[in-house]
Amino acid sequence: MSRWQESETVEFKENWTDKALEDLVAFSNHKGGVLYLGVKDTGEIIGCSTSDKMQQRISGQIYDKLRVLPTIAIEERERKAILAVHITKSGSLVNLDGRYILRSGSTNRPMTGDEIGKRAMAQSGITWD
Repeated sequence: MSRWQESETVEFKENWTDKALEDLVAFSNHKGGVLYLGVKDTGEIIGCSTSDKMQQRISGQIYDKLRVLPTIAIEERERKAILAVHITKSGSLVNLDGRYILRSGSTNRPMTGDEIGKRAMAQSGITWD
């Protein structure tokens, strides 16, 4: 049985929950990443619903809350179907209900005011000269 682990670009969730949105915001504000649904934190594959309706629900919720478009793919591991939700690094800051989150290692943390300010200035091309 193969195992892999969470990292700064990989997150596991057993099911789709609002907590998954935090991970996707953190990926968007960092390097991008993949959230795998149907995988325990330990890397154990348990499988999940991969129906078109489920994929549409997830994609719609991500766009409605974060205004980013994911790529969702069905993958098979250990003869079980899982969903891979791919998010690229965003060209602008992404927030969830006014909270800016950044990926740090295999965890998420709130962005500091300085980090938010620096990113916003860099994106707008403004400098402190």
